[in-house]
Amino acid sequence: MLFYNLLAFVLVGFGHFYLFQLLVGTTQIPKRFYALLSILFTVLLVIIISYSGLVELNVFALIGFLVILGLLTKAGNLPQIIYFAMLSTVLFTVIKNGLLTLTYYAYLDSPFPYYSWTPSVLHVVVLAVILVVMYITRNKIQLTGHYLRNSKLFFPTFVIVAICTVFLLIINFPTMHVLTNLQELYGEQLYMGITVISIVLMLII
Repeated sequence: MLFYNLLAFVLVGFGHFYLFQLLVGTTQIPKRFYALLSILFTVLLVIIISYSGLVELNVFALIGFLVILGLLTKAGNLPQIIYFAMLSTVLFTVIKNGLLTLTYYAYLDSPFPYYSWTPSVLHVVVLAVILVVMYITRNKIQLTGHYLRNSKLFFPTFVIVAICTVFLLIINFPTMHVLTNLQELYGEQLYMGITVISIVLMLII
């Protein structure tokens, strides 16, 4: 089970980096480089969260890591890089969580046996499917990123993505007192809200 959990963490990191690079158009970077980055990011994130105890740092750390990566690869100006960092983080997280929830409950209704490692395996399978779909639709994702970079939708969608990022911080089981209170009071509503907004956002772009 530990192996599957570690593999899932690495695939999550790879998925975020891959989606980000497709959106910003830096497709010349080797996939092995992103695999190494995802492993490095996973290790650093585990250390940071274990040391600080702040679970919400995973969102800040991921967006910060993507922004630094975008600046190093000269993927655009700072507002564009921040925008695509937030967009890729929100979309990948919402899609992953949504598909994982659907897959989990579908498996519970199936005749297949349930083991302690079943959720971990399902997580890996869902992530693998998402990565395959992203690879198949990579040209479409790149065109979408190029369109958004020069579109009038950039500013309004920037605001929407920023709001979704805040929602993501709140529903991600935070440990900060203020965020924890908001999660307890409005967690379910915010989860539905970010899901609906993300779906609308995907339809728009």
